Amino acid sequence: MGCFFIFLFISLSQLNSFSEIKIEGNTIFSEEEIINSLNLSEPFNLSEGTIEKYSQRILELYKKAGFLEAEARFEIKNKTLIINISEGERFMLGNIEVKGNRFIKDEVLLKLLGIKGNNPFRTEDFEAGMDEILDFYGNSGFPFTKIIPSYFTPEKKMINIGLEIEEGPRLRWGKVIVQGNTVTKAYVIKKQLRLPKGYYFTEEHLGASRAWLNKLSFIEVEDEFGLVKGEESGTVGVLVKIEELKSNRISGIIGYIPSHEEEKGGYIGSVMTQMLNLFGTGRALSVQWEKQIPPYTKLDVSYKEPWVFGSQSSLVLSLFHLLEDTLYTFSKASIEVKTDLTLNLSLSLLTGWEKFNPASIEVPASRKYSIGTEVEISTLDYSINPRKGINYIFYTEYGKKSSTNVMKFTLDLLNIIPLFSNNAIAVLLSGDATRTNHPPLPEYEQFTLGGYNSLRGYRERQFRTIQMLRLSPEYRYLITRKSRVYLFYDCAYFKTSTYPLGITEDHFKDAYGVGAKFSSGIGVISIEYALGEERTFMKGKIHIGIDTTF
Repeated sequence: MGCFFIFLFISLSQLNSFSEIKIEGNTIFSEEEIINSLNLSEPFNLSEGTIEKYSQRILELYKKAGFLEAEARFEIKNKTLIINISEGERFMLGNIEVKGNRFIKDEVLLKLLGIKGNNPFRTEDFEAGMDEILDFYGNSGFPFTKIIPSYFTPEKKMINIGLEIEEGPRLRWGKVIVQGNTVTKAYVIKKQLRLPKGYYFTEEHLGASRAWLNKLSFIEVEDEFGLVKGEESGTVGVLVKIEELKSNRISGIIGYIPSHEEEKGGYIGSVMTQMLNLFGTGRALSVQWEKQIPPYTKLDVSYKEPWVFGSQSSLVLSLFHLLEDTLYTFSKASIEVKTDLTLNLSLSLLTGWEKFNPASIEVPASRKYSIGTEVEISTLDYSINPRKGINYIFYTEYGKKSSTNVMKFTLDLLNIIPLFSNNAIAVLLSGDATRTNHPPLPEYEQFTLGGYNSLRGYRERQFRTIQMLRLSPEYRYLITRKSRVYLFYDCAYFKTSTYPLGITEDHFKDAYGVGAKFSSGIGVISIEYALGEERTFMKGKIHIGIDTTF
């Protein structure tokens, strides 16, 4: 069964080339299908090794269709490779017998196997059916099930199959053993795995646990999870090997804005420090300081407490302070509770308190209380430099200060579309909108637009808007896992509103440019150059950023 004969009419000590291929004796498969199965590459050469390889490919094609006694003969005549196929007869599936199964009935096993008697025998279907049975056992608490073919007998062009099932014990989740952690506490890994202790083992839970663990940015899973004998009777333990990554990060952006008419130019910048695994507990602290032109200073501090009260939710406390030249100060404190509903879907509930103090502008001081919700859907394959996936964020907020109600809406829709090798198109659609029962809104309640990560080619926070829709397509060439070069185009339609007159105007602005992000010894460096409203080289905006981990 499955044998073949090869006749060589030429010397095997040297390569022999041919320019054409001719198939003879085939009835089941066309000449084109057989030639495609060979996966030939030019120039066509024939040697002892390649003859064997071509033969195996042809026989594998026929075996999958039930022709278990097919033979292939090769011959070269006048620069033509002649392949003569002896197909033989197609084997049909006969009796299927299963033994040893106690948990699953015979009829269920045969249904999972997915093949029936008196049909053509296909090895591909048989192997797929075996996998279905093992998956069913694996998701029913039997991680060590084995299927052993006790006989596989061809008789009168029929294949009779006997399967011996070794189910093994039905086990529940037991202890998790973590190896490779020197800073990270073992309980952090165990909590992130989300294994339902006390429940029966399932392969689906095991796969999902690995995906959950991969979401931690400060570790990397080394190998497939190992299964070991549980400490308690009737349990199975899980062995997890990890490698700890650098979890502290400093990132910065520096830019230069040239003078324009009466507006002074100068350097702008932003520095952010993040500690993503404080004391190995999975807690996180982030501090960001930013300086812009005209004089503007921002300080943003946030702290994350994971697994609040033993749940899978995290608590984020944030403090924000803004000094806008000598005009006013603005402070905000907020509390966010975030829950990952699935691997790709998270829900956040927020509540906040804001305080506005004017200095040299005629805007009344105010205090506002707000509540909000955010939904995020993300399937990005790699957050730093993704090649495919989506990242959708929907945010809405309701705030109240004395008799004024303020509604805010924000959406960010990022699509990464892979093209041919190492090429991708990224398309970001962003929108902001405000609504109030007492218009107009003062500037500090409006959205800002312009600059890095916004409308590039314009000054940072150059525009204040009450409504905005921005489209930013990029063509990216991914050099390495953390490096890329790209072309981008930004355009935005937005509406402005002056305070206190409430005069609204519609605007459309666009820009284009080139950027690069590459990994270096000191971190990931990004450089962008963009041309905005003034399409002259010297009026372009340059941004340089660095992201360092330690």
